[in-house]
Amino acid sequence: RLRDTLSRHGGVTRAVCRLGADGALESLAEVEGLESARGGITGRKGGAPVRLAGDELVSMNLWGFTPAVFDLLGARFDAFRRAHAGDPDAECPLPEAIAEALAAGRATVRVLESPDAWFGLTHAADLEAVRQEIRLRIERGVYPDPLLPERR
Repeated sequence: RLRDTLSRHGGVTRAVCRLGADGALESLAEVEGLESARGGITGRKGGAPVRLAGDELVSMNLWGFTPAVFDLLGARFDAFRRAHAGDPDAECPLPEAIAEALAAGRATVRVLESPDAWFGLTHAADLEAVRQEIRLRIERGVYPDPLLPERR
């Protein structure tokens, strides 16, 4: 849920999901600058302000695809590379590409909701909280200790 994926240290970008009655993904909308605000969460979609409740499902960009995805995304990515060849900070957001394919009827996406708590590193100030969460998960036996096996 959106409220569980925010940083305390600044805005984040999330793809807000809308599901159909059958639970399949109907649309994705990239919303930038999402932050907690009085009475909800605020952000920007296409430069316009938006207000969300926080219970919306968001994509955390964990996708599983069939090989057909390469044909679906190939031309779009080639065009992106040509348009942004000189910009090392340019990003070709996967949710936007999937949203376009959904709108055109060229893709179907089954959504698997996760009840797990999310933590992540969006801003440098998030680092210590991430370290603490990893330590906690090791202590609880959720993650192995050592976290990374020795390389041989």
